[in-house]
Amino acid sequence: MNLSAYEIALIAGGFTIIGTLLGAWITYRNALAIQKVAEFNKAAAEFRVAFIPEQRLLDPHSLADRAGWYAFNITQFAIDRHEIAMIRFEPFVCKSKNEEYKKAWKEYAGDSRHFEQYRGDNVLEKERMRSLVLSRINNLLKFAEPKH
Repeated sequence: MNLSAYEIALIAGGFTIIGTLLGAWITYRNALAIQKVAEFNKAAAEFRVAFIPEQRLLDPHSLADRAGWYAFNITQFAIDRHEIAMIRFEPFVCKSKNEEYKKAWKEYAGDSRHFEQYRGDNVLEKERMRSLVLSRINNLLKFAEPKH
């Protein structure tokens, strides 16, 4: 079976059109994926920034002046900012990790706005509570690790 030059040109043109459309579709999908990663990274950075002051106050190696500060004071003064950050970031959390994210928030914030769970009466207990709060904040921030 011999094909004429005209038939060969039609076949080649068809493959060219299919290849062009396939390439355009792949490029579009890649561009969307890159945009989603950029949006996630921006939201994740904003989420992480909301916790920096408290991380500094809770970190035992920080040079922050923490004299007299209890973990419950630190969290109580920051909860509004943290809750707003949590609500803003929630749409960016992977659907399969959403329940885990909510659980991590619940462990951090608890049921009480007074943060009695973080009260410590002596120096050792005070440091243990700071460590616990910092650990729970870091657990929350694991959901906001940058994507590449």
